[in-house]
Amino acid sequence: MGRGSGEDACGTGKYSIKRQYFSSDLADDGSKRKVIRFDKRGKELWEQAQPFLVNPVEERLFCDELLFEEHFPICGINALAHYTMLNPDPERIIMMTVKQLRDLRASNALVCPNEYDGDIIIEAWKYPPVAIMGAKAEWVDRLSLAISLREEADPRVEGEIKRLINEMKWKD
Repeated sequence: MGRGSGEDACGTGKYSIKRQYFSSDLADDGSKRKVIRFDKRGKELWEQAQPFLVNPVEERLFCDELLFEEHFPICGINALAHYTMLNPDPERIIMMTVKQLRDLRASNALVCPNEYDGDIIIEAWKYPPVAIMGAKAEWVDRLSLAISLREEADPRVEGEIKRLINEMKWKD
């Protein structure tokens, strides 16, 4: 079978990978959506899924000011500082979707955008923040934050991410 049949270059289909690693069922719940049920729960599922979780940060940009009034959730080191005992960075670190960043660039709402330095650090994420339905997220969610920071070389950050995950109240 070729790639058009659902197999990758290694000859492994996405569903066989899913079954091999997650032992889950793709169930039809009667609606137009599909539900994936995993045999593992909570922290055990989190740990087993690590190789498949992709960093949500698509792009990182600095600017001196944002000429836009919309609220953006706090992310990065400052969100980790909110959830743990780490001290926050002096810069304002916010997240927005890739589309929101594209729109802000088009409207010239970023003052002195660059890749190196600024009072505001913008992380353009591949998906919007996870929040309670109808609520505005003040901070990015803990699990997405952990994924976004897992490549940080700072041992203090690594330690606080481990603490963040270990102290989470997992629903089993």
